[in-house]
Amino acid sequence: MQGSCIDVFPVPENRKYWVVRAGVGAHFFSHFVQNNLVAIGHADMLNLSTFEDTSFLSIEQKSKIISSHQKFLLEKGESKSQIGNKNAQIKRFITDIKKNDIVISVSDERIIAGVIKSDCYFSDQSIELTDLVKVKDVKTCDFSLRYDVHWGRSQSRDNIPYPLERSLKNTGAVFGVNKIEHIQALNHWLFPIHLVNDEVRCSVNIASEKALGNNEVANLSNTYRQLELLSSFLRTCKGENDASLGNFYNFLKDNASTFNYELTVQHAFMSPGVEYLQLNTNDFIKNIYFAAAFAALFNTQIAVADEIKADMRISSSKIAILVEEVKRETKFNNSKSELNLRIKKADKALLELDDGFGEAMPSNKLIL
Repeated sequence: MQGSCIDVFPVPENRKYWVVRAGVGAHFFSHFVQNNLVAIGHADMLNLSTFEDTSFLSIEQKSKIISSHQKFLLEKGESKSQIGNKNAQIKRFITDIKKNDIVISVSDERIIAGVIKSDCYFSDQSIELTDLVKVKDVKTCDFSLRYDVHWGRSQSRDNIPYPLERSLKNTGAVFGVNKIEHIQALNHWLFPIHLVNDEVRCSVNIASEKALGNNEVANLSNTYRQLELLSSFLRTCKGENDASLGNFYNFLKDNASTFNYELTVQHAFMSPGVEYLQLNTNDFIKNIYFAAAFAALFNTQIAVADEIKADMRISSSKIAILVEEVKRETKFNNSKSELNLRIKKADKALLELDDGFGEAMPSNKLIL
């Protein structure tokens, strides 16, 4: 029986993604992580003595900060372009970032993502390190404009896919991840199986550093096609008894040569390599079956968030039996070994959203 479980839930199309750098040279990266916050020091030179410590900023206070900051830069003699750039960053931080947005911070070696858990607030209390182990050249962070964050797991930057690394080329202190391809790469990195509208999206990491063999890549593509056929077959089953190997073989015989494949696969064969799979058949349950079959390739199962309320008729154990046959026929285990294929676990900290649904906990009914 498959042990581990991957939560599959919808990613809102209107979700925003931000990068907030932890000071010059990411010196305050550990301060951010250990204190569960992000902060900027752009307003630290302004007179904000009338603001109450840890108070959330009102619209009037935000306007005052932005105008005072612009005036300060003008009096300092900075150019129009410098003023525009710096003032835009402080405006972006205090007005554009919202609760439940995803925020990312990076150091030279590490990257971490988290969920914004508060409105923007002011604090004149220093941000101290709570754990001094392995932290060199300790300094206090006095950045006064802040958000509380529920961080996920810190990870090595060496392990993130190249499209995501490209999105971090912007050197600004605060910037949004806005390009569609960068957002897609980010979602695939954060959530190995997820939904956008009713489309299911999956990702698999290719950890092999060897030159990729054509046979393994071709076999892998064949495996994905077989999984799409399997998801269509499962959609025709009215119950467990219908989902037999014999019926599946008959379905393949009748449909394989004329099947209208709708799965798209995007390859990024760099180190580390990654493949992005997207399937939208306009049949939500069929898409979920594909997600379940994809998870079964890696000996796991899926749990669908309560709000989806899909009516699944076939259990994970039955799907696993059929997927084992697909793996045998397509020599998937050879490809998995040669390419060192892996799927990462979703970061549960990033599932805890105050979006009206509550935390994306799997329903007992919907654990396949």
